[in-house]
Amino acid sequence: MSTHFFGVSSRTYSYSHSLGRAEFSGAGFRNAVDLALGEDGLIYVLNRSYENRTDGIHVTVMTQDEEYVTQFGQHGENNGEFVWPTALATDSKGNLYLADEWLNRINVYNKDGEYLSHWGTTGSGDGEFDRPAGLAVTSDGNLLVSDSRNHRIQKFTLDGKYISKFGSFGDGPGQLNMPWGIGTTPDGSILVADWRN
Repeated sequence: MSTHFFGVSSRTYSYSHSLGRAEFSGAGFRNAVDLALGEDGLIYVLNRSYENRTDGIHVTVMTQDEEYVTQFGQHGENNGEFVWPTALATDSKGNLYLADEWLNRINVYNKDGEYLSHWGTTGSGDGEFDRPAGLAVTSDGNLLVSDSRNHRIQKFTLDGKYISKFGSFGDGPGQLNMPWGIGTTPDGSILVADWRN
């Protein structure tokens, strides 16, 4: 066991255990790019896999004790499928949101991995995407999307209705250059990982 100190905080973190193994299905992960926490201790792990091994593109569902539950989704462009998945987020009802940077859309599933809907179109207008990356559900029940190649963050209702946006291309205050990860704090602040800045 090891203890790591991060920054000047008085918190310490201790390693507990690892989950998954290098496999293309079951309890394995292949190029895992994101995860989301669900009800009852479930963990949803997003596997991007490889373009030449599309059988590894799916979401793995496990418990924190490494009990394999199921997997869902697959490579493709039909309803519920995805090509280049980038991010996951869950809402207060347990629904799961998945960003696909190739299809420029957000897929929606229930907590059991059943496809519910998808939304999003390619472009640079309000509500359109060019490589959506990070996702975060806000405390007021909306969805923030890092619209990476449009260099902005967009806000939507959970059923995909456009609300607002912020950010523009550049390296000045408030500007972005391919934003990727995104999160929120309890007070409603938005944190953005700005890849190229």
